[in-house]
Amino acid sequence: MNKSVIADIVSTCSAIEQTVISTFGPNGRSVLLLSHAGTALITRVGVDILKSLVLGHPVAKLLVDAAQRHVQIFGDGSISFILMVAAGLRDVCVQQ
Repeated sequence: MNKSVIADIVSTCSAIEQTVISTFGPNGRSVLLLSHAGTALITRVGVDILKSLVLGHPVAKLLVDAAQRHVQIFGDGSISFILMVAAGLRDVCVQQ
């Protein structure tokens, strides 16, 4: 696979990771989300944050869909899922 394609995928996953990482763990912070209609939502629930994202990149959509599927199966862990995938992709990128 082309290195620029891999770098684009890693960059996309890292952007989603940066969106949710501040909410991770017992000391995680809540985030304020604003909809197009102007309604506000304050949450630290990863799946709610991911659902609120407007995504155009196919890899970003795939990652968010996979995280939501993970939550459907296991009941929790969307933030951990995103963090693990992003870390794994960075590791693969470094090894190449």
